[in-house]
Amino acid sequence: MGKRIVVALGGNALGNTPEQQLELVKGTAKPIVDLVEKGYDVIIGHGNGPQVGMINLAMEFSANKGGNTPYMPFPECGAMTQGYIGYHLQQAIQDELNARGIKKACATVVTQVVVDESDPGFQNPTKPVGSFYTKEEADAIAAEKGFTFVEDSGRGYRRVVPSPIPKRIVEIETVEQLVSAGVIVITVGGGGIPVVETGTGLKGVAAVIDKDRASSLLARDVKADQLIILTAVDRVCVNFNKPDQQELPSMTLAEAEEYIKQGQFAPGSMLPKVEAAVKFAESKPGRTALITLLEKAKACGMAGGAIRSSTHYGIAGYWSGMAAKEGMIGITGTNARPSIAPTLGVENMMGTNPLTFSLPTDEEFPFCIDCATSIVQRGKIEYYDREGLDTPAGMVVAQDGSPMTDSGAILRALVDGTAALAPLGGIGEELGGYKGYGYAAVVEILSAALAGGPFMKALSGKDADGNNTMYRLGHFFFVINPEFFMGLDTFKETSGGICRGLRSSRKAPGAERIYTAGEKEYLAWQDRKDKGVPVGDTIQKEIIEIRDKLNLPYHFPFED
Repeated sequence: MGKRIVVALGGNALGNTPEQQLELVKGTAKPIVDLVEKGYDVIIGHGNGPQVGMINLAMEFSANKGGNTPYMPFPECGAMTQGYIGYHLQQAIQDELNARGIKKACATVVTQVVVDESDPGFQNPTKPVGSFYTKEEADAIAAEKGFTFVEDSGRGYRRVVPSPIPKRIVEIETVEQLVSAGVIVITVGGGGIPVVETGTGLKGVAAVIDKDRASSLLARDVKADQLIILTAVDRVCVNFNKPDQQELPSMTLAEAEEYIKQGQFAPGSMLPKVEAAVKFAESKPGRTALITLLEKAKACGMAGGAIRSSTHYGIAGYWSGMAAKEGMIGITGTNARPSIAPTLGVENMMGTNPLTFSLPTDEEFPFCIDCATSIVQRGKIEYYDREGLDTPAGMVVAQDGSPMTDSGAILRALVDGTAALAPLGGIGEELGGYKGYGYAAVVEILSAALAGGPFMKALSGKDADGNNTMYRLGHFFFVINPEFFMGLDTFKETSGGICRGLRSSRKAPGAERIYTAGEKEYLAWQDRKDKGVPVGDTIQKEIIEIRDKLNLPYHFPFED
């Protein structure tokens, strides 16, 4: 299974007529297929505000003006939009796939979404549907039809209908089966057809579920890695359309919740987008949500962001590798709980602070350097301890400035703060320890200062009274697009040439070959994706002990 991305398209971005929509979706299909071409599993949700309003008004006009057509309920109007928007999208996506020689299917699932009949949204309509009107036009229609209208983000007045919170996607198993089979799926169109559960089954209700909230639920249900909400503005703003309007390049969950409390985001417009993004991002560590303008998604040569108050970073090379897969340069780093002492010091002040670069090449794998700025990581010392080995001298310094080698004692001393890891280069200045110290400090500064987060001792995981607290780590991410310089092909050819030149240089006596960063990991992946990951004897013993302690009826393959 590849990385999964749910893309939520706005209904307003699809045009106001079938003819306009058919043309616009051709452009929409290109960035979607870009993601597919990079190996992502893409699931698409879309809005239907203008479309469902158009169909509802047309059917109502015909029914009331002698057209001999029946009145069409809102749920049925929503189902119609799922059909015709899905038809246009899947046709445009399939054409783009065929143009690139990609053999992949695309299908639309007519989707019902369960809502709560007692949802307060039914008493407070907020979801805009239909066309934009002047205030005078809106007032006239409201007087004639009894509709409710609101001003929508400075673009005019639109009718609003109830927008209950989505609870369950009825066809989610079908969606999962299609995605697992490699199909690009278009689902929860218009937020899904709103239905309530009754004693005899499901019943449609007159409402429009917000497509961003439904897409957020969809993303959580299919275990997506990222939710992308495409909208009509470059960035989320506070004080929108006011003299002191401020763009927000990023938000923490806490900041988003505070802005929501302040009423910074308009109901039925930006508010559900932010709430949907928050709901998805907080559902699992590592999940991210992006709210952006479709046309801006690939328009810039560089981009960057920073995160504060995080509790987990994961594998640094995974994040930078995402950029390399897209043909771009990825740079990332994070601070961590204090472990490294500054050169000529003995107190653990900074984390192991990895600094990572991934660069695309013209070879089968990128150049990827993912390493801590300490000379050794805790995980390596834990390995030495499990295997009964000493840690090499020069990697860990005691409070008296002497090197420590007893791996078990080192792990205990690191916890109570009576030992510290040396930076790259080792203890002292003789072998260049000040260089690793400098790089560790760079990562500490960027991780904390870019996002205004805590640093060094504040990341110990303890409060002033010694109680456990969140780590509140900081991360930074930068992406550079080579196309804006000498072009991607030239960059990849040059980077690949440098790697080949390094590997073909004169070897030391007894050495079999020279590697470049990321090569060993690629070769290991090639081997282990088919054969599995080897488990060492010590780990095997620990796993068996856990199994026996829990009385689990399981036989491990390595016991044969």
